[in-house]
Amino acid sequence: MSHSFHINNIKDLNVSSIIQETGFEDIEFVAGYPAPVNDKWPEGFTYVYRNTISARALEVDYSEDVIQIRIFAASSPDDYELAIKLTEAIAKLFNEDIFPEDNDALSLAEFHKEYDMEWIETHCADCFSMIFDRQVDKSELPFHITGVGNQITIGNRVMEQLLRDRTKTEQEFYYRIRTLNYIEDNESFCQAIAFVLNNPDSGKSVRNSVYTKNCATLYCDNHLVITIQTKGDEELNVPLAKFPELLGDSAVWISENLLLAPALKGKQWTSFVKKARAESVQDIFEYGYNSIVDPFANEISEDQSAGFTNEPSKDQSMILLDDEVDRNILMMAGDTVADALFTVSNGETLDKPIVGYVKSDNSRLIKRLMMEAAEALSLGYKEIENLDADKLGAALVYDGMITLEAGGGNALFVEIRFSNDSNKKIKFMIPYRHANHKDGFAVHCPDPICCEGFPDNELIPIAITFTSGLEESSLGGEIWREKYEEDE
Repeated sequence: MSHSFHINNIKDLNVSSIIQETGFEDIEFVAGYPAPVNDKWPEGFTYVYRNTISARALEVDYSEDVIQIRIFAASSPDDYELAIKLTEAIAKLFNEDIFPEDNDALSLAEFHKEYDMEWIETHCADCFSMIFDRQVDKSELPFHITGVGNQITIGNRVMEQLLRDRTKTEQEFYYRIRTLNYIEDNESFCQAIAFVLNNPDSGKSVRNSVYTKNCATLYCDNHLVITIQTKGDEELNVPLAKFPELLGDSAVWISENLLLAPALKGKQWTSFVKKARAESVQDIFEYGYNSIVDPFANEISEDQSAGFTNEPSKDQSMILLDDEVDRNILMMAGDTVADALFTVSNGETLDKPIVGYVKSDNSRLIKRLMMEAAEALSLGYKEIENLDADKLGAALVYDGMITLEAGGGNALFVEIRFSNDSNKKIKFMIPYRHANHKDGFAVHCPDPICCEGFPDNELIPIAITFTSGLEESSLGGEIWREKYEEDE
């Protein structure tokens, strides 16, 4: 459901020239991924977007003098336009043909005619419908879509609002994901501050925030009770779960756990206060929790930034591999597999193997091998078996089938190599259930097929370190966490 274009023979890609040629001065690179150095386009995978405009970033893979621009499903028409402009700009500057995934090689003039605004609107709408119709029909809620850094969680609350008027579903979705993308710079509403109130007599605590007249406010639903500020000494305390009912259609679930309450004044505010008075609770700690065992203290909202960190979580750091180089290579391998999970979770085939590297400066590079599958796989093996001097380790990820003797089904396979010892080799199989299955997509526990050159007491740390790389991936980590199922 994604769509990509690639161009060959691209050398020394100059960022400023490309941006100038597109006519868009607001193009930026997603933080946490390779960025330009000395105005040169970075190698491997990176992500670009138009600041305050884009719903989803474009994936750009620049490897072996080939550049591929990929549009993700559920991207907006603005995202499509950026992809087209970027592709045309590169093709023009290098005087090269364009290779769309659904077409033969096209000249710039042919491409411009074929992939016009009519194509953008049709393809955009079709991909959007495929995703949402499938989720509604299969009740695969909640599901997550990554925007620019942040992601939207769509569960029953959001989906109900999106489906109120099917003619406006796309518009409403793009409004929500853009709001999340640029939330820190949005001055049209306030972000609520939650205070923890304690009652020593009952041993309970409660999270509390306020809602005032003529102030649009964004609330995070972490078992919050809202105090409505009215004239005089009256305090109206209403749990957030009841807020949408009081506000009516003007309340917007931006994401499954983020509610935007509108700015009310005049008769609207008076009517709202009257309804809130009927729902107000006398004892705010009625909705409290045990102060000693706070079930929400360690929650990380699914609606916050996906994050860009490669550090292991504290509870796992004691059982990760001791060797820092090997640990970084295994974390990179997990991150590369997560990138592949992002592709197959949408029902697509990983027809282009992915190679990930840890370079000598500990930076990471991920690239797709842009050629026929058999040739690409052969090249991938050659690259990881013959590492350059500036590579500490590498991982090759490809799609395959589990043998009938092993139960059959789909799986991703990853081969991991280490430059400090050619005898060290690791191979994992990650079984998954295809997205077109009646029960939808699922991913299962990685199965170590081969582990050579390591002592037996490191086998468990190896598996945990690799899985940590999966979990903490900014692109596919959420898919791993949400779609993981134990093997039957």
